[in-house]
Amino acid sequence: MKPQIEESLRRHAASPGVSVGEYVQGLMAALGDSIVDRHKLYLDTRYWIHLRDAAVGRPTHHQHGEILDRIRSLVADGLAVCTVSDVAWMELFKQVDPKTRLATADLLDELSLGVALMSEKERMVAEIEYFLTHTADGALPPIRRDRVWVKAGYVMGSLIPVINQFSPEQNRLGQKASVDVFWRVTHRELASGGSSLSGQEDRWEEAAARITAESLEHAHEIRSHQQAFSDEIAGALRAFKDEIRGLGVRHYRRITGDQRSVPLEQAEEAAKQLVNLLSNAFKLRREIMAQHIPSLYTFAMCHAAVRWDKSRKFNSHDLLDFHHASSGVPYHDAVFTEKPLRVLVTAGNTALDKTFSCTVLSKEADVLAYLCNLSGR
Repeated sequence: MKPQIEESLRRHAASPGVSVGEYVQGLMAALGDSIVDRHKLYLDTRYWIHLRDAAVGRPTHHQHGEILDRIRSLVADGLAVCTVSDVAWMELFKQVDPKTRLATADLLDELSLGVALMSEKERMVAEIEYFLTHTADGALPPIRRDRVWVKAGYVMGSLIPVINQFSPEQNRLGQKASVDVFWRVTHRELASGGSSLSGQEDRWEEAAARITAESLEHAHEIRSHQQAFSDEIAGALRAFKDEIRGLGVRHYRRITGDQRSVPLEQAEEAAKQLVNLLSNAFKLRREIMAQHIPSLYTFAMCHAAVRWDKSRKFNSHDLLDFHHASSGVPYHDAVFTEKPLRVLVTAGNTALDKTFSCTVLSKEADVLAYLCNLSGR
């Protein structure tokens, strides 16, 4: 690793004017270009486990081995890639058995080619910033779906180190070199070096219980699915208040060139106005906003569908499904998942498969037929 780090430091020393953000964006652009012609397939946790079991010779369904063989051929032939999301990675590596963890990681490396989707939080912030930037420019192109891909080392989000004793120039040099290190990390290396993510269930159960209680308390106020969706969008945007405040400050500096610090009260007021602007945009131009801020749209639409079904209680699996939907449907050509999530995202009020032209399948026979059609045999 040391020669690679030394090479990175020499290379970045020759381009001191390139910021860390610009460098990462360049890597993401190159990665997106490298898979642009491949069909993007999203496997939820259930399908990753089924294929892992088939890979180690213990399939739980007679078609899982054939599905695995088809996907392997499609990936090897340059026709497909199975990218990995943060929620899938988190669920898969709750397993504590080292052999099972490494077998899972090896399959992820093989079928994903080391490609992951930006973490959900970073993706939503990027979508909002893209929308604000292009609205100010007078153009409204949909979010670029070829610019959301990162490598396995960033599947759970990016962390850029800052050393206070270093100068800004030294920090920039070291930060770009650290990006190179993480850009080369594999899923196997992550699974080998980290502890199990078991023990997360209580947190999800607590969140599900809280949402159920809040939904029941306000159920009488919900008069339509559209109202439920608007409420969920507004609530999600409020949850991103701090991030939106930072976006507002960057947006102000970008359009004015004024780099002075912005008083907190002014930044807070600007964030409040941005939240209101975005909430109204989703309310008035829902279809258009779905193409600009798709992750937030998908997550809110799933929440709204369950809230509109007033007899249904949230559980932790629902919440994980919403995260899978937000990661899978807007950015992939096909999603392979469980029946409940397929039913939820394709239902009439939700129709996320139609909104994003994504095929959502749960039955093994349907998945196999889809894969056979991709390969042409």
